[in-house]
Amino acid sequence: QALQDPNVQVRANATYALGEIGESAKDAVPALIQALKDQNKIVRRNAAFAIRTDRNTRSNQSS
Repeated sequence: QALQDPNVQVRANATYALGEIGESAKDAVPALIQALKDQNKIVRRNAAFAIRTDRNTRSNQSS
């Protein structure tokens, strides 16, 4: 829900927090992919970081 908030600061904080959570945020990946299209560059950057962090966490667990 926070990823859809009209306030850019809320969206930016939500995407950042999901990146910090890592693997536990895997259910949010579809919403993070949508956040890559956000008009705010910080939201897009945080979403990309969160997706990358999730992928790296999963690949390290399978090694």
